Amino acid sequence: MKNKITAFLIIGFLAFLSTAMYVYAQSGYEPMMMRDMMNGGYNYNNENYSAKSFPNAKLSEDAKKGGVLFESLCAQCHGQYAQGKIGPNIQGASLSNINWALKNVSMMNSVSTNPQLKNQKNIYYISKFLKSIKKGDNN
Repeated sequence: MKNKITAFLIIGFLAFLSTAMYVYAQSGYEPMMMRDMMNGGYNYNNENYSAKSFPNAKLSEDAKKGGVLFESLCAQCHGQYAQGKIGPNIQGASLSNINWALKNVSMMNSVSTNPQLKNQKNIYYISKFLKSIKKGDNN
């Protein structure tokens, strides 16, 4: 009888823990870093950032590679220069910001499985591009 009660309690606890983890995952919790990126200084559809803002930007070779990757993988949602479109303005996002978003932002699930985004070198290039296109960085 004692073993049955113990087994019942363990199963009940595991069921509770699983449910709590599921609810937590669905709650949309995002660390402060991502919350700031999505709601703070990184504004959606910020008209100050547009393709016209960066015609003469001097990009490093890594940033140029990242620009090509960004255009094919990210620009549809984040805008040609990461200024925000459907997704937020992510200009200046770091490598760790990108990795976190790919793993934790539910809207990124469709792109996070892309083989090009599983390569950390490609994410590094994209981060170099994002860091190179901050407001006013067009000379």
